[in-house]
Amino acid sequence: MEMSVDGSKSNIPEDFDIDMEDPETEKAAVTIQSQFRKFQKKKRDEKS
Repeated sequence: MEMSVDGSKSNIPEDFDIDMEDPETEKAAVTIQSQFRKFQKKKRDEKS
């Protein structure tokens, strides 16, 4: 199932709408980034 908007390779749904002014959005972003950094660090530590 391939969806393309004007031939661009964007996989963002058309109804993708995040309120960037919402403080909850910022909290969520910080949480996600924090988890992601932990994941990256863990991945690095396992390699070495």
